This record gives sequence, C-alpha cells and structure tokens, in this order.
Amino acid sequence: MNKIIVTGNTKIREDHKRIILNFIRKHKTVSRTDIYKMTHISKPTVTRIIEDLLASKVIRESGLGDAGIGRRPVNLELNASAYYAIGVNISKRALNIHMVDLSMNVVGRKTVSLNFICNNEQFIETLIKAIKELINESRIDFNRILGIGVGARGMVNYQKGIIVDFSPSRTLHNITIKEHLENEFKLKVFLDNNAHTRVLGEYWYGYGIGYKDVVYIICNEGIGCGVITEGRIVRGKNNATQGLGHMKVDINGRQCSCGSFGCIESQCSTEAIEEIAKEGLRRGRKSILTERVDRDYESLNYKIICQCAEEGDLFSLQLLEEAARYLSTGISNLVGVFNPEIIILSGTLFDASDFFYQTVVKMTEQKIVSPLARDVLFKKRRISDNLYEAGAATMVFRDFFKD
Repeated sequence: MNKIIVTGNTKIREDHKRIILNFIRKHKTVSRTDIYKMTHISKPTVTRIIEDLLASKVIRESGLGDAGIGRRPVNLELNASAYYAIGVNISKRALNIHMVDLSMNVVGRKTVSLNFICNNEQFIETLIKAIKELINESRIDFNRILGIGVGARGMVNYQKGIIVDFSPSRTLHNITIKEHLENEFKLKVFLDNNAHTRVLGEYWYGYGIGYKDVVYIICNEGIGCGVITEGRIVRGKNNATQGLGHMKVDINGRQCSCGSFGCIESQCSTEAIEEIAKEGLRRGRKSILTERVDRDYESLNYKIICQCAEEGDLFSLQLLEEAARYLSTGISNLVGVFNPEIIILSGTLFDASDFFYQTVVKMTEQKIVSPLARDVLFKKRRISDNLYEAGAATMVFRDFFKD
C-alpha cells in the first residue's frame, strides 16, 4: 500500500479504502454490514474493497457474528501478521529496538548499550548493526517490513529526521538518523522525540484509545511531555518537547542542568532526587539511607530512596513529596492549558514508587482549578510494558493506514 498520487474516481476509491481499513482496525472485529452502515459507503463499494483487502491479506475473515434473526454474518478483522514495523527508542544509555506486527504485538526485541559511544559515526554504526541483527533474529520476510520508527530523547528535527541535540554531556549532535537508515535499509524512516512517539503509541494502541485529548508525562533522568489535542500532536516552533521539565515553578529554586533556576526537572528527575538526597545526608540528615549505602553516598540511587520511602523513612518520603509537589504543579498547569481527557504517567520513578505516583495524582487533582477539568483520568504506563519502548513503530503504521 505505497503512497500514490491519485485523482478523480481513483482518489475516491483510495479514500474509501482508507476509511474501511481504519474502521476495521479501530473496531477489531466487524461485519460487512457494520462497515457500510457506519461508514455510509455503498454496499457494492464496500464489497469490492473488502475483496481487495482480503486478496492482499491485510484483513481476514474471523468466524461468524451474531445476527439475531437470519443468516449469521462473516466477521472481518485486521491480519496483524500481514506487515511489521521496527520501533526504536533511544534513551540516555541504551537503544531499545522492537519488531512489532500491525496490532503492536512484539515478535522480536534487542537492547544495546550506548555507554561506549563517543561520536555520531559510532552511534549510526551501532544502530544499523542492531537493526540488522533484529531483522535476522526475527526471521520476518523483509518485504513485509513497512518501515522504521525512531523515538529519541532531546531535541529533534522530525521533518528532516535529525537528532539535533542528544545529550549536552556528549559529542552527539546533528545525527542524521533518517538519511542513514533509509540509505541502508531502503525503508521509510520516521523520527520524533520519544515523548511524542509514546503519546502517539498510547493514542493508537494504549490508554489513549477513544480519547481525542491526551497528555503523556515521562519522569526519568529527565522530564518529558507529549500532548495530543483533537487527535493531533501539539508541536512548538522547533518541536521542543522539554517544556514541562524546564517549566519554572520556583524562582528561588535549585539550579537546573539547563542553567536556569526552579525548573521542574531540577527537583523531580531521578538524578535531581539523588543529588538532593546526597546533599541532605552529607549535612547530617537522619535517615536509614545512610545505613543502606554504608555512608557511601555516591552509591545512593533513586531506587534505594523509593524503597526506604515505602518502609516509612521520613527523609525519603519528604524527598518524594517535594518532587511530587513540583511535578504536580507543572501537570496542573498543562491541564489548565490543554484540558486533557486522560493523563498517562510513565517512567522509572513512577515504576519505582507507587507512593510517588499516588501523591502526584492527588496533588494534581487538588491544584486543578476549573470544575470542567476535574474529571481527568490518570493512568500509569509501566516501563516493562511493550508500548513504552515500541511506541515509535506507531509512526510507521500511521503512515501505512494514512490516518
């Protein structure tokens, strides 16, 4: 189903095919009668298009439906194994690569460390090698792979397919991902910030199904945010998605890695919480954290802090509560601007502490001013869920279904 330029009746037929295919995708199992009644496309047209889709094996018949009276209809469903996509998530320290089918079922995965990467050339070589290995290990017919979707941290130029600024602490800038991968694999390649790829994945396959206004929050070593309004990703002038992490909520707050003061990220990223804890312990703050790390404060990490908070350690609880206060302030500001139907909270810190998750939700709800926004739904996306890492593949499927 490669994109073609069409006019007149051909354009209408292509539009009808797109509508019918997406109707089947969204409704999982449908009959031909369901399709022409709900899409208002004529029965003969529906019949012709369904036969074409069955012949191409993009859809398949899946048993008989319930007719009530009369002959039972034959149900139709998407044939998930007809095509596949590769989803790449680039985090600070690793490449996580997944091969998924049209229903986002994972059929292969690979993780590669980035700790040894020193320059763009090494990065590209490592990525290409890992994708080739995944394709070979998955044993998928290459002709059934539609493309590669890449989600990356930092600032990206999604139109040109360039990672503009991967990490300030490294020499990885202006990485031409799209160009290199398309030249190597001869597949369509899509790149976006991983906050955008994850909110898109949720909108298509996860908690965001059925909602038009979705906010997705990432709380890891940094803070990220993706927003969908009326079904479209909200983008700034330069596709900057780090606005939440560097939203100022305390003019007298700690200095952030960006050089400013009082940013949300300066207080509630995992790295910030670890640094604040170390500073407190060195000043003599009483806590079981001291015993857990045997006074080796450099070995302290957010997981230990979360564990001690669960055990009732006052200092650890205060650290997480203060982090939650900052993050909930930023989220409530987003609610005031975008009025989302659902907010999805994800990342290593939410995974490590249910106390932190519940506190963020409670504080955010308390700070929402408008009565019309107080019915917003909160969900947690665990990082162990396939969609967390594989969501970038959704960009490929969005292009395929042209939705």
